Amino acid sequence: MSDTDQNLTYLGLLRLPGALAAFTASTLVRLAYTTLGLALLLLVERQTGSFATAGGAVGLLSLTSVAMPLKARLIDRVGLCVVLTTLGLGLAAALAGLAALGWSGVSSSPAYLALSGVAGLLSPPVGPVMRSLWATLTPRAPDRGRAYSLDAVSEESLFVLGPLLATGIALASSPAAALLVCAAFMGVGSVWLARSRPGAGEQSSATVWGDLLGPLRVPGVRWLMLGMLAVGVALAAVEIGVVARAAESGRPASAGVLLAALSLASVVGGLAWGRLSRPGGRSTLLGLLILMTVGVALAALLPGRPLLLAALVLIGLVLAPSFVVTYVMADDLVREGVRTETNTWLGTAHNLGHAAGASLAGVLVQGASATAGLLAGAVVLAAALVVLSIRS
Repeated sequence: MSDTDQNLTYLGLLRLPGALAAFTASTLVRLAYTTLGLALLLLVERQTGSFATAGGAVGLLSLTSVAMPLKARLIDRVGLCVVLTTLGLGLAAALAGLAALGWSGVSSSPAYLALSGVAGLLSPPVGPVMRSLWATLTPRAPDRGRAYSLDAVSEESLFVLGPLLATGIALASSPAAALLVCAAFMGVGSVWLARSRPGAGEQSSATVWGDLLGPLRVPGVRWLMLGMLAVGVALAAVEIGVVARAAESGRPASAGVLLAALSLASVVGGLAWGRLSRPGGRSTLLGLLILMTVGVALAALLPGRPLLLAALVLIGLVLAPSFVVTYVMADDLVREGVRTETNTWLGTAHNLGHAAGASLAGVLVQGASATAGLLAGAVVLAAALVVLSIRS
């Protein structure tokens, strides 16, 4: 098969110059990210005896990561090698410091909170960096869509593996050991990714944004961010609602199985979408979000675990494809020199939506029921769809 005549397979994508090394390095860093949250929660709760402090530490880690777009802008302006290496090693040092606090028996809440905040500030935008690399390596839209599918599937799989790894290490040794493993993965993976990307040591020569808003000045980027924000709210509502539904039924352990089914369906959906070789546009994204809204509404309204499982599978099947279409559309809206920052804004919108959705669903579940929390996710998605349709 000629790469110039036919669409690249998943294996063909990994054979592109520098792709396998960069993909492996980014996977190592992403594994650290998916392990980090639970490892930090377990460590701080054990040492301080407070779930409130532990939750605050994880919250600070997430809150301070909203600086991701600024770090992505630095990468676009200064160059990947210097910025990613500095951030990755800095975060590894902060995580090692947290582990050292745990091993030293420190029980002071401010120490854990302060270092968690520092860790969030130093978190490197690895996902956007990897997608920017794929965009550079795959100028043809079908190949890029398949590359983003591979990327999304890999990330979704790690969200299953990461918590299992954190739990296993914590049980076999200690939460501090799990955090130290995260630090090692982060440091090695960041340096490897910075050095493996073609042209990693060169400063970008592309024209970049000269104001604070940057790619947010592009209407299409704001349109996509609204979609990502709504998806983040809906997913958080699903996660909280499923856990509450399982608790209400007297089988709390079933929540893990149900959410794992959603992740597995997303993997299947991402792989299948990549094989279609049609990244899609606005109408495609709206169609996927409509299906997601239906899935969340069904999860709220259908009785019984089998029907809930079917609704979660529907959500999962369209989840990864919706991310793929979003990122391909974003690439077409901006210049090459600002793709990393643009991708990071999309991820930030999703993370902020997830934080807001978790808070909203938590309040509704506590005050009403799991159904109320799930319905809130469906309502937010439906409202966003109305706005997106009007502005299409």
